[in-house]
Amino acid sequence: MIKKIIVLFCLLACNLTAQIIVDPDRASNFSVGGGGGSAPSYVGNGGLHVGSGDSIEVDYPASISANDLLIVSLTHGYASNEAIFDSIPGWYNGLHVDETLACATQFKWKRAIGSESGSVMFARNTYTSGGFYGVMTNWSGVVTTGTPYEDLDSWNTAGTDNATFTVPSCSTLGTNRLVVAMIHVEDDFTIGTVSGGSYTEHFEVSTATGTDCAFAHDSQEVATSSLIASQTSTLSAAGWGVVYVMALKPTE
Repeated sequence: MIKKIIVLFCLLACNLTAQIIVDPDRASNFSVGGGGGSAPSYVGNGGLHVGSGDSIEVDYPASISANDLLIVSLTHGYASNEAIFDSIPGWYNGLHVDETLACATQFKWKRAIGSESGSVMFARNTYTSGGFYGVMTNWSGVVTTGTPYEDLDSWNTAGTDNATFTVPSCSTLGTNRLVVAMIHVEDDFTIGTVSGGSYTEHFEVSTATGTDCAFAHDSQEVATSSLIASQTSTLSAAGWGVVYVMALKPTE
């Protein structure tokens, strides 16, 4: 009887050891709030597009894959007359910000089918004058269901021209996030790479057409749940504008 108890104890111990060996491997792919093996990444953009009427045609990026996240950044430059950006079928409305003096901005997003090409029309209304500007980007490795970002925030110059733009802080809620800063400037000034932290500037485009405009998108990978402190971007001259920040969530 004692021998049987000893054998049974040994078998239970071996089984427990096997579970202890396996469980860390399983746990390594789990994180609170989701997260896969790598962070999302920037793919490309379709260039800056300019208009002065009710609408503009914004080009898709050249290389798009199924489930890429498409983001279009829109700016309306004006003299104290805000524009409202029309809803577009198939696109979700992101945050709309009225800077109060020199511009209004919004971003819109959708998940790509993978066969997109050419351009898509975006429209505005309620304005009386001012240029209309847009640029579309795509991002790979982003979660394919639900809202693709977390902790969306914005900052704007609130009617006072400023050469130092603030990128708000951002809290990531899981592993392998990509924190993205989208900078809209109502002038054709040079936009400095976001200082501090680990931001990388992916592109910067500008035009002196109409009321002038510039865009820049920066990002940084964040491996674990973290609070990314607010940072700054320095322009070549004082201007008006809006900054968005959000954390893109990875595929599960």
